[in-house]
Amino acid sequence: QVRDKILTYWSQNETKWVDLERFSALECENEDPELVAKAYDFLSIEGCINVGVMEDEPDFNAQWDAARLLKTAKTLQRWVKAKVWSLIESADLEKTTAKGIRQQLEASYGPNQTQARSELFAALKPFVKAQIESCLAFRSKGATDEGERNEFLRGYLETGGDGG
Repeated sequence: QVRDKILTYWSQNETKWVDLERFSALECENEDPELVAKAYDFLSIEGCINVGVMEDEPDFNAQWDAARLLKTAKTLQRWVKAKVWSLIESADLEKTTAKGIRQQLEASYGPNQTQARSELFAALKPFVKAQIESCLAFRSKGATDEGERNEFLRGYLETGGDGG
């Protein structure tokens, strides 16, 4: 329902940038703000809204601040962390590089390559790097105990406002 509201709002004027805060205040004041943000993040990253030449388009160099982005996009944090872990968990550590994992992560988002998505991944690069390093460090310890693995994952997959 929230997703449909966002798509309908954007389709009414596909040349105007949909700003999350403005949209939420106008169209979703009675909706769960976290749900609205998750739907908005998903639609933005997948290239369903805010594509093409836009009026009121933000300056991406100023807007794609990873700390600000991660503070408001817990869905994105969870996706990055879960995907990084799944790639590293099955990887051959002798042949795995951080760059290779990062490339696989970006490729797993599908072929829909947009400038906004490229800029998003560029802004997330330090966050993604930290996640890769964390998972590689755990795997490199050679921990095979299920309890130890579960304890690591419980702490690792938690999301915080600082993106850590």
